[in-house]
Parts: sequence; structure tokens; C-alpha cells
Amino acid sequence: MENDKLSPLSLIKAKEGYTLLYRGIFLYDQFNPVSKISQKIKNIHIKPDTLIIIPSPLLFYGVRDLHKQLPPRCYVLCIECDNNLYNLKDHPESQYSHDIKYIYASSPDYFINFIDTIKMPFRNIVFLPINRGYLLYKDFYLNCHDTINKSLKHFLKNTLTLYSLGQRYYINIFQNMPSHAKHFDIKDLVVTAPVIVAGAGESLEESIPFLKKYRSYFKILALDTSLRTLTDSGIVPDFIIAVESQIYNISDFHDNAFSKIPLIADMTSYPLTSRLFKGDIYYFTSGFSNSRFLDKCVITGLIPSIIPPLGSVGITAVYIALKISCFPVFYTGIDFSFTPGKTHAKNCPALLSSLINLTRLSGDKNYYQSFTRDLIQIKNMRGGNVYTTSTLNSYAGTFSEILNNNNRVYSLFSCGIVYNINNVNDENSFKDLLVSASQEVSAQASTKNPDDLTTLSNKMVSFLETQLEIINSIITSGINSLNGRNESENNAIIKRLIHESDYLIPQYPFISDNENVIDNVKIKYILLYCFRFKKTIEKTIRIILHLS
Repeated sequence: MENDKLSPLSLIKAKEGYTLLYRGIFLYDQFNPVSKISQKIKNIHIKPDTLIIIPSPLLFYGVRDLHKQLPPRCYVLCIECDNNLYNLKDHPESQYSHDIKYIYASSPDYFINFIDTIKMPFRNIVFLPINRGYLLYKDFYLNCHDTINKSLKHFLKNTLTLYSLGQRYYINIFQNMPSHAKHFDIKDLVVTAPVIVAGAGESLEESIPFLKKYRSYFKILALDTSLRTLTDSGIVPDFIIAVESQIYNISDFHDNAFSKIPLIADMTSYPLTSRLFKGDIYYFTSGFSNSRFLDKCVITGLIPSIIPPLGSVGITAVYIALKISCFPVFYTGIDFSFTPGKTHAKNCPALLSSLINLTRLSGDKNYYQSFTRDLIQIKNMRGGNVYTTSTLNSYAGTFSEILNNNNRVYSLFSCGIVYNINNVNDENSFKDLLVSASQEVSAQASTKNPDDLTTLSNKMVSFLETQLEIINSIITSGINSLNGRNESENNAIIKRLIHESDYLIPQYPFISDNENVIDNVKIKYILLYCFRFKKTIEKTIRIILHLS
């Protein structure tokens, strides 16, 4: 293409290297393209643990110089969105090599899960244009930068969650396996009716009269914290969803009136929750980690369908409602905001607890707690002043992104802060939508073949026995290593086994493949988790064998 006037891209020989003329713009310096970039690179100070984004690297002048001066744990990502410019990597003058991460992307959405994919916990992101190529598509590259920033924030948030709850998630998965063997996957549930997702926010109170009046037109999927409000109003939900991995919400279910209602439960939810229910249970798995162990469980059919890790039970419930029904989905009580003293709808456990503990000296604890958070004053979708927190506001942003341009989702009498959703705020509109979708309201019943139960139980036992063998091998190698016997060989065995059974170190920094010797502190840490998971898995096997 050199000096080809018919081509939109021209390579022009300069004093050193080439400059590029494209769309009437010189993308490099016309006289000294290489030295100008090299000088710019020398003046850049990069911190450790940094992701460097280079938009439109063209002939990759300066990229190798940058690699040479990078501190530890840094990563260079080159992005191009113009096919003509992307193909320059194959030009003889190009300094590109295959060890450089170079991505051709047509949309910034390509990078939504980028940080999860490469699994590197960066602390900083540097956007580094080294030529004028990025000016041709400046908005595109800035959007890519924003998307990767969001991906990093999401990754760090998940990492913190795994640090505190990762072990609990995996233990719950093991302990819920026996129940999953005799119940159903969420994909087995089909609802041929509109679905109302009922949360515990204050907007639920305004919706209750209309939920009672038009009850025969829809199915109700209730969040755990909204159960008391609904039942005290004479409304029995058709499904209950549970995702809490710890014991804190278990009191929401301590009522025999709930025990026969079908439960939709996360495999990471607290196992006692499932044991309180005597009816059908439909399981799903939140993809809380890019885990090789979870991937293996999915491939072998030992855990149910995986859904994205959405953080909030309300968002998860709406996501599932869209999966199980092709009809309109309404949500109410999922506000992500509150007025002071009214954090939940009436009769919710949080409000009842504050009333029970109300004294002349303590005052209204719910009102006090409304002002003990990182409050953000904001306008709700009705224009009124409400408060939210950074966490709730983050959930609202996630909810808005997931439901953007989804014409099947409606907020019902919402006073929340998700603005890009159709809001139904009068009875006639609600009725019209229900009538237009009306037919026999039903949920397809699921049945479990006894042979399927036996087959799945046998697969689970075989799989879990293999995990026990792996754990016993790690324990033996770990003890030998701590006693100074064949350290290098035993370290290699430990690294190989925990690479596949990564549930053993969910909250521990990655053990590097270049790390020849695992220090004693790490080995002791791994052994502690091996003994705990060994006990959990042995108990799970006994329960499965008893059930089958």
C-alpha cells in the first residue's frame, strides 16, 4: 500500500520508519515517527499491577520499548476497531509479535467481562494513546476504556465477595447436592402467565390492593423478605426465591404456611432453607467465580443451570422471571431507595425487629439506621426526594443495564431509581396489560423420574469420591512437604491438584505456575481447607447414599 494514492491508507517513508496518511490525517509524526514515540514512552511512569490500554497501535512503534520498562504484574492491551489499520500488523515494517495482546473489536461490549477472562487483579488502568490513530474513533476507544474500568470494578467486587464468602458458597453447593438430586433444575420450570416479582421495598404497599384484585391473572414470585407483608395482606405467592448463603434470613421462612410453596433456590444458598420446604424446589447456580471446578460440575450435570452473578436477590428474581415466562414481567418493592424511617414495606422482618426493640430510650431504630449509612440524596422516577446508598445505587445501575430496552419488563407503582423501565402507575394500565396477556394462568408441573434420581445420585457419589481422593493426596503431600520430605515433588503435586479443585483456595491469592516452592504458610492454609471440605464431602456422600 506504500504511496498508493488510490488506497485510503498510505505508508510514507520518513527519516526513520514510516508515517501513515489515512483519511487526510498523518497518524504518526511526518519526520521522526519512531523517536518521537520512544521519547514519549521513556517519560511514562507506570505503577505495578497496571493494565495499559493502547488504542490503535498501528505499526506498534514504541510498544516493545514499553514492555521492556514495565514493572511487575503489568499487562498491555492493544485495541483496534478499523480493519484497514488492524491489518497493518502483518506489514513488514510492523513491530507486532504474537506475544502482544491485540484485539480487533467492533463494540465496547466485547470488554464487559475482560478482567474476569484474564484473571489479573489490577489496581490501576492507564489509557495510553501513542499516536493519532485513536483520534479517528476517539469516542469508541473511550467507551472501551470505560467498559474495562467497569469490568475491573466488577472483578474487584467479586474478589472481595469471594474473600469473605467463597468458602461458604462451595460448602453450600456440596451440601445442597443431595436436595438437587431429588428436585429440579430451573430450566424445568415453565410459567404460562405474567409474573409479578415482589420485593420488600416501600412501593410494595401501594401495589398490594391491585395484586389482590387481579390475583387470577398472574403468578407471584416473592423475595424472602416480602413474605410476611404479602401473607399478612392475604396474598399467598406462587414461588419463593432464596439466594442468601448465610443464616441471617432463615427466620423469614419459619412458618408452616410457606413450606409447601415451590422454592427457587441458588445452589449457594444456605442449605437449611431448602430443608424447610416440602414442595417442589427448582435450583440454579450463580456463576460467582470462573472456577474450573464449577465448569466440570456443569459439564457432568452435577449442578443446575448457571446464571450471571447479579449480586441482588431482586435483580436475580427478575432475571429468572424472564427466563421461566414469555409473558410480561412486573416488579414491585424493588426500589433501591427509601424515605427515612421507611426502609422496607410494613410487616417486613427488618421493620418488625425495630418495633420489637423500640423503647423510650432507644427510639425508632429503623429511622436512626436510615441515617447511619453512606446516604445519597436522589430523585426517584416520580420526581420525589429519596435516599439511596452506594451499594443500592450500584445495584440500580446493574439492574438498569440488564433491563435496558427490554419491552417485557414493567415496574409496578415504583418509587425507585431505575429510570429506563416502563412504569405502570395506574390501575387501568395494569389491567390492560394483564388482559392483553390473559389466558389460563399456570405453571408447568415437573416430575422426576426415579431412574434419573438414581443415575444422578450415582454420578454425584462417584464425583465426590474422586474429590476425596484428591484432598487426601493434597493432605499427604502437604504434610510431607512441611516435614521437609521431597518438597519440590510434593509442591508440584499440590499445585497440580488444586489447579483443578480450585474450591480449596477460593479466597487465597493465585499460586503462580512459576512458583517452584509453596511456602509453609500457604501449605498450612490449604491443609486447613482440605480438612474442612473433606468433612463436608464425606457427610454429603452419606446423605446421598441414604436418600438413594
